Amino acid sequence: MTPVPVELSLPETVTVDWLRRHVSASMWTKAAALLVSAFTLGVAVGQTTFVRELFTGKVEERVASAAASMVIVPGDILIPVSDPTYHSNVQTVTLNAGVTRGTAALTRQASLLRTELDPSYYPPGVARKPIILSVRSSSALIREGGSGDLKVDIDWSALVPPPALISKMRPGSRVVGGQLVLRVIFSDPTGARHTDVPIPIVLAKDAANKVAQPK
Repeated sequence: MTPVPVELSLPETVTVDWLRRHVSASMWTKAAALLVSAFTLGVAVGQTTFVRELFTGKVEERVASAAASMVIVPGDILIPVSDPTYHSNVQTVTLNAGVTRGTAALTRQASLLRTELDPSYYPPGVARKPIILSVRSSSALIREGGSGDLKVDIDWSALVPPPALISKMRPGSRVVGGQLVLRVIFSDPTGARHTDVPIPIVLAKDAANKVAQPK
């Protein structure tokens, strides 16, 4: 028996019910996958800088997410050894912080990491720990190429050498008796970071055996 071809005609109106009865499940699945892929691609393309500039007419500022690079130049601790009973044992040391790459924020956090002393002026085995009284920042946020100051108030009374060693210094002389190493905390887009800063300890003996005033 020879099959007779039958011509199928589409209805005048294609309804959802008609599609549900005549379109296979695999075709529905492929159509849904194609729709999801097109939507995902559209979202991804819409996030590009080119498309945003095309529709908004302006370039958006992008914040750098790389770690910042900071250089800190410290001042000295000047100790007037001519008179150990000098009326003020507190000195403000200024640390100039410059950012060479990225953006960083100074904090008010600094701690004494270690004290490195010259045994010619400080007998070994004697614990000498100065006290950090306060830390102040003149600039919170520093951008690339900019700088700010970190001011650290230090009580240096523990750093006065013994009188016998002070007497060996020539009047009018200034010598480096060691250094303090401070750990300074700052933050950048990657999180909290730190840098270790050596601060020279300068022993000053006045020529007239008077107090050498810290500058």
